[in-house]
Amino acid sequence: MSTGMLLNLSWHVYVKRFLTFTILVLPSAVWSLFYPFGYQVYLESSKVSTLADLSLLLGFSLLGSLLGVWSYVSILNNLKNPINIGVRASWPSLSGFYSYLWVSILVFLVYLGGSVLLFVPGLLFAVYLYFSLSVAVIEGDKGFEALLRSWQYIRGRWWQMLWRAFVPAAFILPLLFISQFVLKMIDSTALTALFTSLIYLLFLPFAISYSYILFREMQRVYVPTNKPPRAVLVIGAFLGLLFTVVMIGGFVYLTNFIKEVEKMQTLSQHAEYYVDISNLTDISEVGVIASYVTENLNLGYRQGVVREELIRGGWPAQDVDRVLASVRTR
Repeated sequence: MSTGMLLNLSWHVYVKRFLTFTILVLPSAVWSLFYPFGYQVYLESSKVSTLADLSLLLGFSLLGSLLGVWSYVSILNNLKNPINIGVRASWPSLSGFYSYLWVSILVFLVYLGGSVLLFVPGLLFAVYLYFSLSVAVIEGDKGFEALLRSWQYIRGRWWQMLWRAFVPAAFILPLLFISQFVLKMIDSTALTALFTSLIYLLFLPFAISYSYILFREMQRVYVPTNKPPRAVLVIGAFLGLLFTVVMIGGFVYLTNFIKEVEKMQTLSQHAEYYVDISNLTDISEVGVIASYVTENLNLGYRQGVVREELIRGGWPAQDVDRVLASVRTR
């Protein structure tokens, strides 16, 4: 089946079930409407409580992923029936949704693990695993079996799938780039959120319809092949999980480090250091040492650095330590 025919069939199904699809994808659209505002709040408040704000942002992002999988699965459930079964009947059962969610997580981890290695392995996985969720919903395979089955369908047709899988994106990406450029010039979070929400609402159902029609076509022309080694996917998922943990941990550490630096800078800007020399009269030239200490501390240098410089300059370590112990702030 030609790509043009695939697009025509997808458009026909999309138009025929437009209202049902719109309602099914509405939760994701509503989430996308509020996400830019939530992200902006995170950026503005991140100086207050890094870990709490990061957890809130990750939780909100996770909610978006859950709603996205729910909408995707619901539309597939509707599409696999010859007639429009309506909104309520399209919803997956709770146990079924957990299974589909697990497949989605595995696909993400394997793709991420491949991308960590290099761009090419990530792209290979992205295409080979394109039908994983469709296999889970339509054929009932679970976990890695759904991923392996998707790989089987595409084996020997990778280049053909590379083009066909990203046909919808070829239509929407230019529009996104142009619109984002215009919205950036306007600098309106509300307009950006509204446009993103409309994209979810109008484009996502068509993209899922196209993916479903393409999957049915692959089922029709499928020639049985051996399954790829499961170990490849397991290793990819492990690398993806490891990378995710490292990135989150690194982000938390880096953010806390930056906050500590900002805290020290703030203190240095607002606190004035001086040396109480009332108990240091027995130190020769105490005024010289005290002047050097206060001047450099007020410039933002740490006490350890100031101490090393003084000792390197020939001042007795005992005298330097006594002066530093007498540093006060006002």
